Amino acid sequence: MPYDSDTHKSKPVHCLQCGAPIYFGRQGKKFCCLHCKNRYHNERAYPNRSLPVGRILHILDSNRCILVKLMNMGIRTMDLPTLIHLGFDPIYVTSFRKEGIRSVYTCFDVQYELTPSRIKRISFLGGGVMGEKMRPVSKLPFSSGDL
Repeated sequence: MPYDSDTHKSKPVHCLQCGAPIYFGRQGKKFCCLHCKNRYHNERAYPNRSLPVGRILHILDSNRCILVKLMNMGIRTMDLPTLIHLGFDPIYVTSFRKEGIRSVYTCFDVQYELTPSRIKRISFLGGGVMGEKMRPVSKLPFSSGDL
């Protein structure tokens, strides 16, 4: 007896994760692909894991590395657009405080003053200066010749 596809057609099932219709596969299939299946089960098992904590920590670490590299080169002030071009993201900080009219930001152990157009007074918390031994940082996508 030949297979008649018209008699076995049924209403398509939809993926539990993305909602895409599933037209092929076994009869009880619930997901359109392996990616949706894994994502569905991970979100149910770890509901708070979807927070972008890892991405934020990566941005903060990158910001710190850029600031330390500038300090190691003896640079304590820089135009904000140039710093952003180097990969710095001024939105991400670990703390903020007002000292009179100054706005002082910190990124882990590095503090700086931020104005609308410049970043200045870059230093380690506790007043670390150029003469002190600086902590090593990872390679950055720029050198002192780029500044």
